[in-house]
Amino acid sequence: MNDKQQPLFTRPNADTITTRYSLKDRTIDDLLKVLRNLGCIYYVKNSEGTEFKHGDILSVKVAAPPKRKRNFEFPKGELGNYVRPFIEHLKPGESTFVPGGKYGPHKLQSSATALCSRLFGNKSYMTSVSRERNALEVLRLL
Repeated sequence: MNDKQQPLFTRPNADTITTRYSLKDRTIDDLLKVLRNLGCIYYVKNSEGTEFKHGDILSVKVAAPPKRKRNFEFPKGELGNYVRPFIEHLKPGESTFVPGGKYGPHKLQSSATALCSRLFGNKSYMTSVSRERNALEVLRLL
């Protein structure tokens, strides 16, 4: 350690070891050394409330991550509008098949379950993909 660096913690001598300097303190000490050696600006507050900082924290500006735009395969609401006429008339105990059409049954399943949850409530329906018929089967339970 050169003259310019000050110790982050003053380590006790071997003959005056106390329980205050615990494994947690040594771990924080080692972590702060690594951060300082990497040239990081940091502010750390341990569980006892002791604060450690290096550099001017207020001058650091953290840029918000850029918002990612999802690329949807179909316009919003198109799948829901497609499955609605097949599902909204179902009575408890009835089932229906929603043809896959240009969408395919696997893509329709998510929209159908969302619509069934809104219309009938959670756990009041079951869905199953029928590969033979290229369709989605919806059964209303309650």
